[in-house]
Amino acid sequence: MEKPLSPIFDDNGMEVSRDAFWGQKELGAELRTTPQYVGTLLRLVGLLQDGSKDPSGEALRTGAAIYVTVATADGPHRYPRWRKELVLGVLSRALRDHPKPLTATDKGNLRNARSFHPQPQPFEERLSNLERRVEQLERQTNPGFRSS
Repeated sequence: MEKPLSPIFDDNGMEVSRDAFWGQKELGAELRTTPQYVGTLLRLVGLLQDGSKDPSGEALRTGAAIYVTVATADGPHRYPRWRKELVLGVLSRALRDHPKPLTATDKGNLRNARSFHPQPQPFEERLSNLERRVEQLERQTNPGFRSS
């Protein structure tokens, strides 16, 4: 049984909808990238301050971001949340224009995935298979065909 998430509150003490305001983790899951790269994208589009985890003044003024407080085991924690309807499209376009670079782990996974694929056949073998396939097709389309 999953424990329900704690409610989150804005700076005025009003409860905030988790469906309307998402964190970088939720945005990353929707965009199929990491929460860290969501931060990079937010900086690229000017919604997150460079070198900081704080939203830009514009993001706060437009309502694209708000600060929320959530009760944790360590006490209340304040962090930014993003208005899904305002930032998801912007981040999707930014991700399309700036795809996440492959990490060393990604490259290793690609290398391992490729190792499970059969190696290409030698040229002579491919040519022989192709000739057999052409003969087979000629026999199917021309009943009087005789192989040489």
